[in-house]
Amino acid sequence: MYAVIAEAPETISDSSLEPVAGDGPVTEVEARFIENWARLSTAFGMGEDAGRVHAAVYLSDSPLTMAHVAVRIGLSVAETADAIDKLVDYGAIRADGERGSATAYVSERDPWTWFMSTLRRRAVLEFMPLMRAIRDLSAEAARAHRAGRLSTAKLERIGRFGGFVDQVSGMLETVGSVGGLSMFGAVRSLSRFLPR
Repeated sequence: MYAVIAEAPETISDSSLEPVAGDGPVTEVEARFIENWARLSTAFGMGEDAGRVHAAVYLSDSPLTMAHVAVRIGLSVAETADAIDKLVDYGAIRADGERGSATAYVSERDPWTWFMSTLRRRAVLEFMPLMRAIRDLSAEAARAHRAGRLSTAKLERIGRFGGFVDQVSGMLETVGSVGGLSMFGAVRSLSRFLPR
């Protein structure tokens, strides 16, 4: 395993790296873990590169720099930088000091902590705007129905979907406010939003 002494150029050579304590070459098990994490990451809409970067930082015994991660998992510096920006924004990794002049990153070791942080951030960035658009569409559907341009059955279907969106929104707000609650408490809180 290597650590970068300075910010990485687009192409990194081994001569610009020095060993990092506690990490050796990527083992077969680590490589499989990183690839499985990449596939899982796509299911959450994060993309494979973000999954690989997150897995590498999560597994590392020491904080890793952007260039260090790029070398470790075989991505370009630009791809790694994009993934790191996304992961930092979503709360999955954070800066933890520097190695030379380069920022080093660590991942929260508790999967629930970064999963909940990522879920909250994605809800704000992606899901909430979509829910607002669906609510606006429900209002437009009601106007269209009053004007005779939309059947009652279609208005009811759109309204039912709008109600579903409101329930999901409530679940996300509950998840976002869980804070210090145990996971059992969080699940109990979420269960009140589920249809009976």
